[in-house]
Amino acid sequence: MSTAAFLLLYLMISASSVHAQRRIAFISIDCGAPSKLYEDPDTNITYSPDDNFIDTGISQNISSEYMYPNNPNLPLPASDLRSFPHGNKNCYTLKPEAGKGSLNLIRASFLYGNYDGKDQLPEFDLYLDVNFWSVVTFGNASDIVIKEIFGFAQSDVINVCLLNKGLGTPFISALELRPLNSSNYGTAFGTNASLVLFQRLDIGSSNGTGRYAEDVYDRVWSNYISPYWDSVSTSSPITTDEDGYRVPYEVIKTAARPRNGSEPLELYWNTTDSNAQFYVYMYFSEVEHLEKNQSRKLNISWNGAPLFEQFVPRYLYADILSNSKSLVGKEHQISISKAENSTLPPILNAVEIYQVMQLVESPTSSEDVDAIMNVKTTYQIKKTWAGDPCAPKNFSWEGLKCNYTISVPRIISLNLTSSNLSGIIAASISKLSSLESLDLSNNNLTGPVPAFLEELKSLKTLNLKGNQLSGFVPNALKKRSDAGLLVLRYTFSSQTEKTFFLFMQ
Repeated sequence: MSTAAFLLLYLMISASSVHAQRRIAFISIDCGAPSKLYEDPDTNITYSPDDNFIDTGISQNISSEYMYPNNPNLPLPASDLRSFPHGNKNCYTLKPEAGKGSLNLIRASFLYGNYDGKDQLPEFDLYLDVNFWSVVTFGNASDIVIKEIFGFAQSDVINVCLLNKGLGTPFISALELRPLNSSNYGTAFGTNASLVLFQRLDIGSSNGTGRYAEDVYDRVWSNYISPYWDSVSTSSPITTDEDGYRVPYEVIKTAARPRNGSEPLELYWNTTDSNAQFYVYMYFSEVEHLEKNQSRKLNISWNGAPLFEQFVPRYLYADILSNSKSLVGKEHQISISKAENSTLPPILNAVEIYQVMQLVESPTSSEDVDAIMNVKTTYQIKKTWAGDPCAPKNFSWEGLKCNYTISVPRIISLNLTSSNLSGIIAASISKLSSLESLDLSNNNLTGPVPAFLEELKSLKTLNLKGNQLSGFVPNALKKRSDAGLLVLRYTFSSQTEKTFFLFMQ
């Protein structure tokens, strides 16, 4: 075997190994699917059922009229779904392999398909952890709605939450996580913002599949060619691995140029929000072999203002240009024109456009999260406790009240009355250090009233009646009650209720 042939084989094996490792880190969930793994014949991606990622909701199938063979192009993960008729917030918990601080692509897919027989299109909100991601709406029952976001993991887990706002039952068909290179898709906001996909276009292509095995990030590309543009392409190899964006060959091998060589290539988009902020990532590669007397030099502007310095695409090498500051406003026009000293018209191979979503809400104090999760596990609480305990605001867990006037939300009230609790009072409750009210009444709790409740210095109300508790109330609690600082209700095992203080001071 020649040295060149061996090197080519080595590079092919190395690329295949890197891609295989990337796919191992993929999380691909067919929501509502039966409890078995399967390989999607369209993508060769292995999907898993969702029972390891969520413990609420109901598994259902779309109506037969939207199923195969009536819908021959139906993606396999879209044939079933998980709906959430109970609770106003239901969340999937994902664990990215790289953990806290990692950058991940998260994609959620929705096909209503009249699964509930009501023929009523719902509308609900989608959140990434505690911050708004998107509104999910449908044009008709056969619409497959796809939402995609790039976000940094704020902890070792990522919560994808569906919020019921009274306009129909939330549901989801598929959920996917793909690890990204954290040095890519940078913005001026660093880790304090997410990027919501606005558009991702494979320019000049009219017959691409949109999803390619060689794309290590499993991005979905939409074919686009304007009637005023001509498509150009190459069958020669293109170097795409000089940066971390790794645009797939099937995307970068095609480009578009204006049919009128003196005209620019122009991209338009608009939004209703005058404060909307966007980042644009444009991919270029010269796919035509230029003669010595030919040149292709580009001027790129946004809304008439220069966006980059003059740029020359490299022959059979992929390059990417992106704005260093966000593009702000309702109306956006990017123009790619030939420079005065260029003999050839402009080209563009691909483009990604993202809208900035700043992280405006803070998650609950990690101390409180750890404590309340321990309470949930200890008592096997059956309430719809999903995602962050306090956030987003107005969507705290049932039975919890939180203080939002400080930088990090804290749990100040825990009401677990009549929740079928049994065993002793969990020690983790003492870690809810901002707790002002604790109601554990009418359960089957046993053992003594623990002394660690004295550690809750902000506690003003403690209701323990209706349990099988024994012994005496700790002195510190009794003294606070006598001093008018604590309302304390407690039933001895003899069922004689004692109320030590009947009004708040």
